[in-house]
Amino acid sequence: MSRILTLALVTTNLLLQAGGNPPRLQVRVLANWSHKVVQVPLFNELESQCDRNGNLYFHLDTGNYNDVDLLFLSADGKQGHKFTLSETSQKERPSFQNLSLSPSGELYVLTLLNAEYQIITFGDDGVSRHPVALQVPDHVNNSKFLAFDDGTTLFRGFYNADAPSKLRGKSYTALFEPSGKLRRELTKGVNEELRDGEEIGALRDGAVATGEDGNAYVLSSNRITVFSENGQLVRSFGVEKPEPKALAYKIYISGGTIALVLKHIEGSNVTRDDFLLIDATTGEQFGLYEASPEIGTFDVCYLRQEGFTFLHRDEGQQTLVKVPLN
Repeated sequence: MSRILTLALVTTNLLLQAGGNPPRLQVRVLANWSHKVVQVPLFNELESQCDRNGNLYFHLDTGNYNDVDLLFLSADGKQGHKFTLSETSQKERPSFQNLSLSPSGELYVLTLLNAEYQIITFGDDGVSRHPVALQVPDHVNNSKFLAFDDGTTLFRGFYNADAPSKLRGKSYTALFEPSGKLRRELTKGVNEELRDGEEIGALRDGAVATGEDGNAYVLSSNRITVFSENGQLVRSFGVEKPEPKALAYKIYISGGTIALVLKHIEGSNVTRDDFLLIDATTGEQFGLYEASPEIGTFDVCYLRQEGFTFLHRDEGQQTLVKVPLN
């Protein structure tokens, strides 16, 4: 644990023991960045994930969100390759739903084909293997998805408007075996309910990630719940956002810390991104950062020792902006 993190936790604990509240975190602007020019052809991206070495995986924007078009980009921006569907898969094109990297860095893609959720993985040649069907109940829309190293997956979503009235808008969270068979439903541990089915798919609080400890971290509106790969509750702690109206829409986990990405939105525009650092074991908050306008708002990675990485585009050139924690 770093000296800064240790001092922050000691100060917080002393205040709590004395009956006081921790001091409000001061926002620090991310600065002193460096650039790495992306040396693969220009691409448009929708979402991304990174592995523990900073390598990046993108769902590409082809003009159709449902396309399963994916790109690997090395941490230095010098090398890249695409993932493709096998000829068998292309006969009936599945619809992209979500992607996840296992802790060891294997890519898993959740797709939907004829109302059946399927998981696609890829061989060393970048071509998809035979898909695995998940035994997800009918009328559930996916919102979050993650994968463990052994192929176990976590599916999180909500019952849609076609579900029976008693289920509409209710959340569904479950672990599935590598075979696609249901291992354990976790809904009671992270239960949420929407006011109506129209909220499904809207930008809202919530995220999932696998930690270096091999556990699943599930963020709901104001809490992070940690589950083992077998579905056992490991711990749970509340999360108080510095600004309640900001949306907590992504979490990174690295070096025993959680970086919670907070989006500030006015109307349909993102006005600012903040990054709240949390101790992954205790839940204590110890750092709050803001991305300057020069950096942009498309964060693609967080590594405890290196800081944040952003993908930036300027005059037809893409760069990886590396920003240490100051």
